[in-house]
Amino acid sequence: MSMKFERHTNCENVTFEFGRDLTYHYPSCDVLIGGASNEVWRLNLEQGRFMAPLETSLPEVNVCKISPAHQLFGFGGSNGKVEFWHPTEKKRIGILDVAEAVVSKIDSSLLDAVPEISSIEFGADGLSFMAGTSTGQIVLYDLRRPTPLIVKDHQYGYPIHSLQFHESGNVISSDTKIVKMWNKNDGAIFTNIEAPNDINHTCVFDDSGLIMLAGEATQIQSYYIPALGTAPKWCSFLDNITEELEENPNTTIYDDYKFVTRKELSNLGLDHLIGTNVLKAYMHGFFVDLRLYEKAKAIANPFEFDEYKKNLVQKKIEEKRASRISAKSKLPKVNSAIAADLLDLTDDSDNEQKKKKKKDTSTIMEDDRFKSMFSDPAFQVDTTSHEYKLHHPSESQTKITKAKYEPVQEDPDSEDSEDQDEIRFAKYKTKKRGPQMYELKDGFNATANDQETIQRENAQEALFEERLEKEAVGPREDVKVGSSGNLSITFNPNKKKKSFDGRERRSADSKRGRGSFRGRGRGKH
Repeated sequence: MSMKFERHTNCENVTFEFGRDLTYHYPSCDVLIGGASNEVWRLNLEQGRFMAPLETSLPEVNVCKISPAHQLFGFGGSNGKVEFWHPTEKKRIGILDVAEAVVSKIDSSLLDAVPEISSIEFGADGLSFMAGTSTGQIVLYDLRRPTPLIVKDHQYGYPIHSLQFHESGNVISSDTKIVKMWNKNDGAIFTNIEAPNDINHTCVFDDSGLIMLAGEATQIQSYYIPALGTAPKWCSFLDNITEELEENPNTTIYDDYKFVTRKELSNLGLDHLIGTNVLKAYMHGFFVDLRLYEKAKAIANPFEFDEYKKNLVQKKIEEKRASRISAKSKLPKVNSAIAADLLDLTDDSDNEQKKKKKKDTSTIMEDDRFKSMFSDPAFQVDTTSHEYKLHHPSESQTKITKAKYEPVQEDPDSEDSEDQDEIRFAKYKTKKRGPQMYELKDGFNATANDQETIQRENAQEALFEERLEKEAVGPREDVKVGSSGNLSITFNPNKKKKSFDGRERRSADSKRGRGSFRGRGRGKH
């Protein structure tokens, strides 16, 4: 149903020079030719000679087009701009910056070069206009306004070489790899055609559903889309074939493909595959074979599985810890010691008074007048400063006194009941801080003093009842009974004396109210 023909010259071409695009203006019989120049040449076929060219502001003219509604000339340049010329007055009446519109809508890092104009198309209504760029975008305009209506991206980055407004309200645009059909009002995708070979040109027959693709193959690729339009009369049998095919529809499902965005594709190191048959452009990304995706992901991040196992184990551990009872500290980072004293966190009592104190203290810490003290580092108290030590002289001694004692641990395996009774009565024991050094004077008997010290310590550790029995004395002479039954005692106060071994003691006589001092051992008085 077609005829083959070719054009050639009888002799070998020595030199050949021609423009990049041409179009025919039938009212004036002029052929408009654009090329590597700012001029658009005019060849009048009626007179058989060249007319005065149209001088544009474009550095090079890539494409020429004439509107079928009002015969307006449109020239697309290599600088990404489109100029409009009046058909009879032969002067420019408007200009559109398409490249600027593309850059404002699409990330400039995704563009390899300045978007040049590769194709343009006028609508039959005389108002619609669109231009395709060399970087794979289509910009749709209304000629009554300079801002674009829609910017559509093919995602492949190849020049748009074919554009057409269809009667169904769709736009058909194609590049080297794909033919896209989308709604001109909102840009929604109608359908796509992916040819097995590179596409050089797309032709839609008279607003029908028949589409032919001229590409790098020996045969013309033909496609029929009933939803786009009916078949032409000379091939009406296509409608019968499609009715038979609709009885057994086959739905294409991308089960073995993975959708990735352009950024993910770059992270996987597969961006060099853009434009090949391995990637299928879809919306804002691509479909890639699942096996290729998994292999590329494993190469890009070889330790991903180990990290996944580690995170999974850590997650399970945290879930188990969440079920445990744990004390959560509510101390601030600034002046935490002061906050601990205020909250009295070291006290284990649970009475109502302590609970009320903690509640009142929490309110103070949240008060606007005081909360800066626990949040602003400028209010941090320096406990090592000299002024602080002057105001808190007993703080270090208090800490030492508390540190000198520790609770006595009971031995659960002991069978001696008497030892257990003594342990229950003893609350604390003194920590051993290593050997202590004392200065001994002449005549000091170490054995006698050690025995006396041991007896005194044993007496202090004995039960209160036993100590009373050992220290029992008769009636005191300094106690007198008055006539009315009252008692009075007379005593002479005396200061504490230090013995030669450095320990504090009170003389036996001072206990009886006398001021005399009676020594012991061989020491001198």
